[in-house]
Amino acid sequence: HRRGIVHRDIKPGNIMMSGEVAVVTDFGVARALDEAAQDRLTSTGLAIGSVAYMSPEQWSTGSEVDGRSDIYSLGCVLYEMLTGRPPFESESATGFMSQHLTKPPAPLQNTRGPVPYPTERALFKSLEKEPGSRFPDASAFAEALVTAPGWRGVATDVATDLWRRRVPHAFVAYLLATWAAIFASRVLADRLMLSPDVPALVLTSMVALLPSVVLISYFHGGTGRAWPPAERAGVALNAVGAVAILLLLFRDSHLGPVADPEPYVDSRAVESVEWVPAPGQVQRAGLYFLENRSGDPELDWISYAIPFALQADLDQDLLLQTEAGLVSKLRERGENR
Repeated sequence: HRRGIVHRDIKPGNIMMSGEVAVVTDFGVARALDEAAQDRLTSTGLAIGSVAYMSPEQWSTGSEVDGRSDIYSLGCVLYEMLTGRPPFESESATGFMSQHLTKPPAPLQNTRGPVPYPTERALFKSLEKEPGSRFPDASAFAEALVTAPGWRGVATDVATDLWRRRVPHAFVAYLLATWAAIFASRVLADRLMLSPDVPALVLTSMVALLPSVVLISYFHGGTGRAWPPAERAGVALNAVGAVAILLLLFRDSHLGPVADPEPYVDSRAVESVEWVPAPGQVQRAGLYFLENRSGDPELDWISYAIPFALQADLDQDLLLQTEAGLVSKLRERGENR
């Protein structure tokens, strides 16, 4: 590069080892023309290179190709060394072109071993689509592979990585879903006269499962589709922890209806009834609402739950008829449930 030479075809087949030193070979365009029928593209000198390792600017006929193009190709080689496959795979040159121009490489989640953070950071910088976002030369690339960045650089890279994996997007979407679930649980609890603990149960469940949402979005928010061991273990532990938290917080809570207006009947004890009481034998009973004097509006439901429960029990007596004015009274009080 210092001599103004751009290789334009960096790939594993053109890197040879001489002892412990890597040597780049094949600087001739003639050989690229000979292998055009296999995996190279040539069109009057406009595009030369191996399709799996060509930089975005090599695919654009009007773009200038300089040493940063080789940096991109070398990043593709490093990616393959770490994962066992190139960053992009396709069965056609058009597919390679589309991915190199628009698609970010998949996260390093199926590597052959742990990858140091400086190495991963330098790798993805070398694979940036814009040449100006890559390293200016190979020396800077080599230094970044072994040098840990400062705390500001780490913070910036972490934020960029999370954004690239769409973690903030998933987090915001999950917050909106949580709000919708809580709103729906409150509406159902009011209309079905469920326990006020139901919305609290929904909120606690959504918060407890938030780590799983972050893990899944981190590993799958980019282009990754596999489930690495860290993700599987994290989601499983989070699920177990969420269940334990719910059992601990709501083990003594009643989550069903506060009152069942339909009396419970044991089918085994049901017998045919042929006797009908005379009108004079039936006694009438009036039920009235309780008054909430506690000052806590959250306890208003008790004022009509107890009469409903009492009415359900009394209606099972054939000789007792309760006044059926509870629903109208609720509406008069503005309790449209």
